Amino acid sequence: MSAVLIEDTTQVAAVSTSSKAFIVREGHIAVLRSTNLDGSANIAVYYDSPDGAVNNPATMDDGTALALTPTNPERLINVPGKYRAAVTAAATTPGIVFVNQ
Repeated sequence: MSAVLIEDTTQVAAVSTSSKAFIVREGHIAVLRSTNLDGSANIAVYYDSPDGAVNNPATMDDGTALALTPTNPERLINVPGKYRAAVTAAATTPGIVFVNQ
């Protein structure tokens, strides 16, 4: 099991190859959990496609974009692949997003 830490108070313009990345392996589940998302904070999750693009929004089973918000500070990912997170709206109070896999 490993952990990736994402600072949630620094907003980024878009996901990029320098965005924090994590890999979900076959048969594993990644747990994304925020310690303190507040305000209008939003952390979007993207996946790396086979052609090398990194700006592919990850989606939930119902087709909506996968994101961490103050009302939904925890998500599970069980689809294998490489994912990246981008703080699209910064939190007001510093916190950390943990990715445990």
